Amino acid sequence: MSKVNQARRRKVAFVISLLLIVATRLIFPTPVRATNPFITTAYSADPSSHVFLGRMYVYPSHDRNDAQRFDMNDYHVYSSDDLANWRDDGVILSIKNISWAKPGSALWAPDCNFKNGAYYLYYPVTHAGMGVAVGPAPAGPFKDSGRPIPNVSGIDPAVFMDDDGQAYLYWAGHGCQGGKLKPNMTELAV
Repeated sequence: MSKVNQARRRKVAFVISLLLIVATRLIFPTPVRATNPFITTAYSADPSSHVFLGRMYVYPSHDRNDAQRFDMNDYHVYSSDDLANWRDDGVILSIKNISWAKPGSALWAPDCNFKNGAYYLYYPVTHAGMGVAVGPAPAGPFKDSGRPIPNVSGIDPAVFMDDDGQAYLYWAGHGCQGGKLKPNMTELAV
């Protein structure tokens, strides 16, 4: 093989390699890493999200701005109808409005769901139990039911609504636990 053919083959191989690199970048773009890209005014974590009334609602935990450790004393909800423009719908529940919360308790990651014409916000209160608050809209206002849910203690609630309308509550704490909710959505069907 002549030196001209070898040089030509190297050039072709080089061009093909470049095209493969460019094609790979187009097909598999480098992921952009960001923390809470749409929540920029508060410390938040562990969100749950749902589409209600054609709008996305995100329910994260919320640390106080001056917190040195986990210090979550209220919940905000964020919503968007296009996933590009978000708004903070404000405080939807505060620990000061939960009569059964013990001093020094904090609110951890919540979840929300809809049934019977109302929205149900499930939330763990450290050192006290799992609560549920009821509201007329996805952004509340939510009112605590007045007591923790009996036989439920843990964190990270998730509410699953089955196709037949039956609701189930799942949570973490000593493994994954869960149970069927009664029609009132505030107690487990035991």
